[in-house]
Amino acid sequence: MSYQAVLLNDELTPILQQHYQRLSECEKHAIAQLSNESKPVSITQLMAKCQGSQGELFKAIQSLVRRGMIEKFSYENETVFTIQAILKKYVKMVSE
Repeated sequence: MSYQAVLLNDELTPILQQHYQRLSECEKHAIAQLSNESKPVSITQLMAKCQGSQGELFKAIQSLVRRGMIEKFSYENETVFTIQAILKKYVKMVSE
């Protein structure tokens, strides 16, 4: 299996920064949790890892999907969520 390196260039970083700064704290927390996962996770798994209101987390996830910042799809009869590699790299960079 081959992997492609994900690079953040000088043009892309400010765009990601602008979108990231617009997120609520709950959205930032949810996206940070997703960036730590190596495979897609269900809303139940996310809720188990996030503190705070489950209702807020659910709204945050819906908002992130609408904005195209996380991906939602069906896997083994369950809805799961994942984050794109470029955004994962950015989130990890700003979390350090």
